[in-house]
Amino acid sequence: MAQIKVSVIVPVYNVEQYLSRCLDSLVNQTLEEIEILVVNDGSPDRSQEIVDRYRERYPEKIRPFIKGNGGLSDARNFGIERANGEYLAFVDSDDYVDIDMFEKLYARAKETDADVVCCPFVYDYGTVQKKRFFSGKEHLFGHPAAESPEMLKQANSYAWNKIYRRSFWQRGNYRFPKGQWFEDSALIYGLLLDADRIECVNIPFYHYVKNREDSITNRVDPHIYDIFKSCESMIAAFRAKYAEHEALRETVTDLCVMHIFARVRELTRAKDRKLARNFLRDAYRFLNEKLPDWKTCAAVSPQKGDPLDKRLYKLVCRHRTLTMLGFSVPSGLRKQLMQLPQLAKRIVKKLRSMCRRLLCKEPSHDETLRRLVQRDGISMIVSIQQLLRELGLVSFADFGTLLGLVREGKLLEHDKDIDIGVVPNDASDLPRLRVAMERHGFTLWRRYCLGEQIVEESYKRKDLKVDLNYYRMEENCAKTWLFYRKPGFRYEKSEQRHVVEMTYSPIREMTSVKAAGKTVVIPANAECLLEEKYGAAWKKPDREWIYWKSPAARPIEAQGHFVLFEYESDIPADRAWQAWTEQNAPNEP
Repeated sequence: MAQIKVSVIVPVYNVEQYLSRCLDSLVNQTLEEIEILVVNDGSPDRSQEIVDRYRERYPEKIRPFIKGNGGLSDARNFGIERANGEYLAFVDSDDYVDIDMFEKLYARAKETDADVVCCPFVYDYGTVQKKRFFSGKEHLFGHPAAESPEMLKQANSYAWNKIYRRSFWQRGNYRFPKGQWFEDSALIYGLLLDADRIECVNIPFYHYVKNREDSITNRVDPHIYDIFKSCESMIAAFRAKYAEHEALRETVTDLCVMHIFARVRELTRAKDRKLARNFLRDAYRFLNEKLPDWKTCAAVSPQKGDPLDKRLYKLVCRHRTLTMLGFSVPSGLRKQLMQLPQLAKRIVKKLRSMCRRLLCKEPSHDETLRRLVQRDGISMIVSIQQLLRELGLVSFADFGTLLGLVREGKLLEHDKDIDIGVVPNDASDLPRLRVAMERHGFTLWRRYCLGEQIVEESYKRKDLKVDLNYYRMEENCAKTWLFYRKPGFRYEKSEQRHVVEMTYSPIREMTSVKAAGKTVVIPANAECLLEEKYGAAWKKPDREWIYWKSPAARPIEAQGHFVLFEYESDIPADRAWQAWTEQNAPNEP
């Protein structure tokens, strides 16, 4: 086998519900030269059965180990001692990663000769996923920490959003502290202080699952005191090498304060009020003794441009009495009070938008979307169809987009989005598709799920929305699924919806039509499909048409749910794909 470029260490304990998703994301990495060290830390569930199945299917990649229970740090240390790769990486077994994560991080490491390469990540809350970026902060990387102290905040304390040169790791003899919570912050900041060069790739490859009830980060018990041990390790690492470095001292102070008050926020969920009060008392005592000037650090000192809610939060943090009073308020009321500044901001934004439309005669949001479809829609369809062809996927204009192209030779005037049908070969195509779309500057807005099956995804680029409807081709028919809100029905959860199964004639061949001087792929039996979708009168415009009352629609009993995706900023285009993006971009105004 070729030289191992990256060794991925995966500790396993009580994760049978999540483990397959994690391992799927690793065995399908676009970087071939990896080894996956799966360390079963005495897990009492059926996780080992899953590991064994993957070992049989991927013997050249999976290296399984079983050891007695020693905790996350012990399992990681066990894997480190057995790794062979040029670089080390860590993935928690309830999380998962994009399939090109290690290819891109390794390429950056080799390009820059970096000891450590970082990436931003995704907070996965189940029905909401929030994507973080280093936007505007990339310039902080490419240096040692002493030359760019603010980089430590961007790099973060997590072990898993980075790769590390193994020779650098061995030289420092780094090990995670066994039996201690918050083990990452105890080790990683000190390691970063030692690195000669820290680089980044500004793509959120890593998906950090935050909705596990049994996760350490979701539990509040006396182990929360371990955060003080981690902060002491951070302070000691700084003083051992950079005691006279003022900017680094300020950054380390900031980091300690941020980590301690992150635990304070967790205490809002604590049922043990005595534990909460005692921890608060000891937190302020620790800060006053170890970091006497902590109240002047950026984490709790208002900065220019801070929004109102952040200013209020910092004001409260600086005063123990105010914080204690905050804990005396019932949790429900406390949560509502915390949301008031954000609510006020949304109201002001809405009022400003209304005033602009009234005074400046700006078009409504719906009218803006319709104009975007007419201006950029055809170019967008062609670009996406080309991308899907490169992925080996069949795609075609669908629903209202197909109707406009066939009936009128253009997109419908009232359309506010684009519809494209896609035929995945298997479930592994969808992660590849999402990664490719995001790398080309699209943002995933909403994913529609029927049980474990993803039936539709909505992407956006420059506000233009594209719905990708996933089809299952059977011997005598083609099927897809659509969500709808049933009139008068009260859903238990806001993300739940009713589902109709759409059954059409088989879609076996493709043809094309010309629109706006470009070639768009459509099914060869388009007219037959349109009659099945819209009825015999499909050639006659009908703006009152309701899609879930189509002749082909059959309501099913199971309800579906959707997942919302949030991005902190516009998604940065991957440099490796920049030429493709510019060549196939929609028309600019």
